[in-house]
Amino acid sequence: QMRSIVTELMPEDFPVVVQWFSEQEPPKPFPHPADDTGMTLTGDAGCLDCHGEGGAQDAPHLSAQHPGYLAKQMRDFRDGVRSHGVAAAMHREVFQSMDNEIDQIAAYLASLERSSW
Repeated sequence: QMRSIVTELMPEDFPVVVQWFSEQEPPKPFPHPADDTGMTLTGDAGCLDCHGEGGAQDAPHLSAQHPGYLAKQMRDFRDGVRSHGVAAAMHREVFQSMDNEIDQIAAYLASLERSSW
């Protein structure tokens, strides 16, 4: 979704954009879900193995992201809309049999405080 914006940037703009984003406060988490289903599903899927503190350095933060955004990205991986990147096949396999579970995972991840890692 950012591709159309980023392609308009000139190479000399990147350091300015990186600097601006690095100075922003992390987003506040969303309210915690009423039950722990999302936490269990997140653990079973292994999301935080890469996307959590101490995970892969190039994996994006999932904590405190908007739950609707997270759910859309997970469904896009599941449905093959997001098919680029080394982890696309793994994400597709993880989410393949999920639907409502994706919303529960997204709600749980959105409720987590963003760490500074």
